[in-house]
Amino acid sequence: MIKISNFDAADCLRSPQAMADCLSEALATDDPEFICDALDTIARAEGMTQIAGLGSLPNPLTKTR
Repeated sequence: MIKISNFDAADCLRSPQAMADCLSEALATDDPEFICDALDTIARAEGMTQIAGLGSLPNPLTKTR
């Protein structure tokens, strides 16, 4: 029986340059779905907590009225 392991491209994006290269290649395709997939992969590689801290959008979990 063949053993198959899970592969996550986010594990390969270990440097800012690798992430920039990934996004550049995705943008060059002009394929919105591929670009979204690349952004998702980069976000997972960077860590969603860090990504959320960079954005200007409010966190809905800490929203106060």
